[in-house]
Amino acid sequence: MGGDSCLRCCTRQLPLDYDTWYCIFQKLNSLIDQNSFGLTCVTFRNIQNSTSRRCLKIRCSNNNSIIDSFIIDKLLNRHSKLEKLTLGCYGCPHLTYSCLTPLLKYGSTLRSLNLDHCNSIRETQLKLIASACPLLSVISLTITSITDGGLQVLSKSCKYLNEVNLFGCYNITDNGIYFLIQNCHQLRALIISQCGLIHGVGFRECSPTLACLEAFNCDLDSKAVSRIVSGGGLEYLNLGTYGSRGSTVLEPIGLGFASKLKCLNIARCSLVDDDVIIKISRGCPLLQEWNLTGCNMIWIPGWKSIGKYCQNLETLHVGYCIGRGLLYVGAGCKRLSVIVIEENQNTSEIIGLFKLQREDVEIKTKVPWHDARSRVFKTYEKYRAG
Repeated sequence: MGGDSCLRCCTRQLPLDYDTWYCIFQKLNSLIDQNSFGLTCVTFRNIQNSTSRRCLKIRCSNNNSIIDSFIIDKLLNRHSKLEKLTLGCYGCPHLTYSCLTPLLKYGSTLRSLNLDHCNSIRETQLKLIASACPLLSVISLTITSITDGGLQVLSKSCKYLNEVNLFGCYNITDNGIYFLIQNCHQLRALIISQCGLIHGVGFRECSPTLACLEAFNCDLDSKAVSRIVSGGGLEYLNLGTYGSRGSTVLEPIGLGFASKLKCLNIARCSLVDDDVIIKISRGCPLLQEWNLTGCNMIWIPGWKSIGKYCQNLETLHVGYCIGRGLLYVGAGCKRLSVIVIEENQNTSEIIGLFKLQREDVEIKTKVPWHDARSRVFKTYEKYRAG
């Protein structure tokens, strides 16, 4: 009888729970023995696979919004080589200090931590995280109640932070952003969309490593935009808004410091005019994707400048701003492959003419840009690789 059959027979007579099996597996000191037992027993093989797991998502069960620290301790002990841990995304909204204490034992290998929608996160929890996870490089804190003080603690201890998501963190001000910029010298991607208390002052002395910024619907003026682009390293920038944003606010993008930009979103900046479009077209020659949805003050000179200077443009969003000027884009942007429009614009006369002009360009109906927020880092990596 084979070893696996023998073990199945034994377990039918004397059932063992997973923890007991795990303790037995831990007693196998030799990697050769662990591999041998993993080949002969399904349970041992499953345990072996779990110990080498790199990513883990923990959710509360039985409709309970509070998770026991014992369960987290147990899971982190079982998956001892974790690099990415998710406790957010509605998984565990009420994380107490004690829930996070297991990180003091097992957090030294963590590179990525997701605490989205964990509304109970405060400065004390962030102090614990900063102490327990010195190698942390990615943290997501979407719609949490963290403050500038928490960011200061986190940024001082986690020197390797390079991706930070603060979407909807309504308590964060320019002071918190300043702490990140000053203390995290490897910071390359930052989301501050829907943070109403951020006005851009915190971006003074902006790091040249910052390559991706998502600041949708933030209250920024032209001085703030100047600070944001001053580092010179931006490749992805989202300054779209639900309100009106004047032309002068966006002028600094086209003055030379944003020459590396490959993806720009200024959707719904309804007051943007030809002068700004011309400056951005000239100043950002590497643009591959440009979202102009709702920018309905662009006339022929603006579209002509896009066709003339944006020779790397591949994707253009033109929802609610389609005019005959689009034909100048089609004539000039030889690499253009996708035009994104609104569904009700697909039968317009201009689109019909554009299809005749550029049969090689795909016409897509617009995907809501707020859906793209969750893909911001993935999108940035796309342009970074290119």
